[in-house]
Amino acid sequence: MQLLTNARAEGRLHGRSIAFTPEADFRSVAGCFEMLSWLDGPRWKVTGLELLQNSDTYYGTGATQIDGRMVLDLVNRGRQIRYTSGASSLASQ
Repeated sequence: MQLLTNARAEGRLHGRSIAFTPEADFRSVAGCFEMLSWLDGPRWKVTGLELLQNSDTYYGTGATQIDGRMVLDLVNRGRQIRYTSGASSLASQ
């Protein structure tokens, strides 16, 4: 149990055809991630995000919230946008 409580992971991520929310489908995603284990579930932080949506490229960061939702803060040509996922089943594990 202590091993899982103290678990930590970091690395790079790459993906294609990601449906983050019904309003946010990304053709491709790249960035770095960090995962820290907490008693109420893992906490994720993503940095250096580069997301392609239609013909636009967004840059930004993301992190899970205490309730398990993932929030992405992105910028495209000075325009800021925030996407929030639904509650994650990972938060309750």
